[in-house]
Amino acid sequence: MKTRYTTVLSALLLTISMLFCAVGVAVAESIGIQRVYGTLKYTYAFEVVDLVNQERAKEGLQPLTMDAELIEAAMQRSAEILVHFAHVRPDGSSCFSISDKAFGENIAYGYGTPEQVVRGWMNSEGHRANIMNGGYTTIGVGCFEQASDGSVYTAPAWTQLFGYGTAQPAQQSADVQQVMQMTVDAGLQLNGVEEIQPVEPVEAQRGDVNADGFINNKDFSRLKAYLADDAVPIQQAAAELTGDDWINNKDLSRLKAYLADDMIAFG
Repeated sequence: MKTRYTTVLSALLLTISMLFCAVGVAVAESIGIQRVYGTLKYTYAFEVVDLVNQERAKEGLQPLTMDAELIEAAMQRSAEILVHFAHVRPDGSSCFSISDKAFGENIAYGYGTPEQVVRGWMNSEGHRANIMNGGYTTIGVGCFEQASDGSVYTAPAWTQLFGYGTAQPAQQSADVQQVMQMTVDAGLQLNGVEEIQPVEPVEAQRGDVNADGFINNKDFSRLKAYLADDAVPIQQAAAELTGDDWINNKDLSRLKAYLADDMIAFG
């Protein structure tokens, strides 16, 4: 049986993520279909591979080849992590069920450019280990940016899938606007676009800035927007995270660290 490895999640967020989706008719009691509309950014994907190979070259490692199957799998995973940011897919299965060629995965959300996301991965020990794994020979990079109506900002979701053996080289194509569909297990706590909400939102739980019952990307985005423009409503008691009785960038940094690591405590 082949062994597969994942990295620690990277959840550094940079832009407002009030996103749009359509949920289809449920096909079973706890299973539904989720659709997310946006752009598959193939240009960014190939830029990421170039940057990754530059980093590998510094260590004397062979370049990775973009594989045709892995790039499409990574594009699908990038749409999926908007719905459930984890190495578990929205239907509850392992991330590696996306392709038999996938043996390692890096994910990230909120970085605006290929340079930013590669820098973020390289500054994270677990993600860097995947990028610098000398055994890997193939890669698939996904970049999916959800559509916006112009009233909110969105940021791309990013995925790297790593594999072994001989690649079926992918040909670079233009960016494509597309509806991405996935199966969703309603039993999972979804933390991406339009997640399934609790019946009764919790009251001012620390970190739950938008009072939807979850602490996730939306809270970071809401707090960042609030700090940029006080007209954005927030739960004041939930947003003060450092114990200094002020709501400022220190609280934003604390929330970012919490989402990236899940080990940091609120002050």
